[in-house]
This record gives sequence, structure tokens and C-alpha cells, in this order.
Amino acid sequence: MNGLRHGMGKESFPNGAYYEGPYVSGKRQGKGTYHYGNGASYEGDFLENKRHGFGTETYDQGDKYVGEWKDDKKHGKGTYIFHDGVKQEGVWENGVQAGKKE
Repeated sequence: MNGLRHGMGKESFPNGAYYEGPYVSGKRQGKGTYHYGNGASYEGDFLENKRHGFGTETYDQGDKYVGEWKDDKKHGKGTYIFHDGVKQEGVWENGVQAGKKE
């Protein structure tokens, strides 16, 4: 398709990060997994290269966010799970938990 990635694939980046999942017209789209170079990862929905829909981001220190995403930011219902098991449920808006100051 005009030299653009289309279908299932894997792409590696110079910083050690890599993505595994579907592409549509050269962009990450659908359910896939992005592994960051620092050991963190995101597994879930992508739309035009952005985290969008439902997904789980696991941070390098062991914390985890499970919930909704929009335009590459936490947005909607979600649960933040700290590495010690403490859970914080809530609603996020543009990456910030509603009612919390950035």
C-alpha cells in the first residue's frame, strides 16, 4: 500500500523501544503492544499511532494504569495500581485524574 505498513507487524526504534501489532496506512491501529526502551509497556488499543480506547500501561517502577485512553492520554474511567498494590480508581481528563491538581 504505497510503501506504508499495513497488517500485522513489528517495528523497532533506535532507543530500544518496539511495537508489535496491526498497522493501517502506516500507522499503529487496533490492539497492539508498545514496549518502551526503559522497560515500561502499553498493551491495548491504538488509533492513528496514539493510545486510544482501552489499555494497560505498566511503568518501569512497577506501577500500572488500567483504563481508558484518548489521544495518547489517560481519559475516562481507570484504575492506577501502585507497585505496593494500593489502588486508586477514578476518572481522568486529558491525563490528569479529575479533582486532582496537576
